[in-house]
Amino acid sequence: MRKFTILLALLIMCLSSTVVFAGYEVVGGGIYTTFDFSNLNDWIKNVNKDTFSASDLKSNKFDEIENTAGFYLGGYTDLPTFSPKLKIGGEYENISPDKSKLYKKENDGFEVDATINIDLQGFTGVAKYQVNKFIIINGGLGYYTGEYEFEVENSESYNYTQKADLSGIGAKLGIGSSYSLSENVNIYGNANYRILTLDMDFDDSVSVDEAYIDGNYNDQKDDGEDELDASGFELTFGLAYKF
Repeated sequence: MRKFTILLALLIMCLSSTVVFAGYEVVGGGIYTTFDFSNLNDWIKNVNKDTFSASDLKSNKFDEIENTAGFYLGGYTDLPTFSPKLKIGGEYENISPDKSKLYKKENDGFEVDATINIDLQGFTGVAKYQVNKFIIINGGLGYYTGEYEFEVENSESYNYTQKADLSGIGAKLGIGSSYSLSENVNIYGNANYRILTLDMDFDDSVSVDEAYIDGNYNDQKDDGEDELDASGFELTFGLAYKF
């Protein structure tokens, strides 16, 4: 929450400072994005493989975390002194994936619930260049922050939560387009590719030896992972109001 507040404050400062420029506009809309997360998804595959058997009475495997829908808010300003085709601004985006859950019940009554949850948001400085009436080139550099949580509960009282703070600097590049609905309102659409590696700062106060799902499998940190590759494609759409 503290990091979210800091990011929101930075966004407000950015928006406030750009009011003095001509052509100021605010934007907001939705995001659909993919994630690489190859190391995490490989770990998920191994957990699914090692945890379940044909004798289980009931089971639900972890879903791989590959995409999500989110939202963004921001503001841009024209820079007529430098170029009538150039805009700069800032965006806040929330791209937290849905929780991935595992459940199994064995024929001897043993039950286990496990959850992977990733909370992720970013603040990005963005530049837009209007190539022609239809095409816009987008580029940005941003700081992303969040939290990774792996939680296990089972019927033998092996309850466990492992957390890691996430942080990293990312960049994005893509193209977009806009359509004018009125003198002040535009529809925006963008397609970008994001390059982002997140450092995982684990809470070492929790023992990984208690992270049992099936009595013999520990958590991702025990596998030696300390990074998440959050690169991926993103599609954004939204409305802009120009003052």
